[in-house]
Amino acid sequence: MDEKQQLVVPVEVRLRQGFSGSTDQIEKNVRETIAQQCPIIRLGPVDFSKNSFLCQNVEQ
Repeated sequence: MDEKQQLVVPVEVRLRQGFSGSTDQIEKNVRETIAQQCPIIRLGPVDFSKNSFLCQNVEQ
């Protein structure tokens, strides 16, 4: 039985006015923040139009 479980985790990204970072920089920052809070979650592709990450539970 495949125990890999994919779920979408909503992510709210707030930017300071005038923030000039690229999408990649924003994604990196959000990934690092989530990784600190949820170390068992592996982040997949980011959908910024829905402010969400496709995540995978990697807990063994």
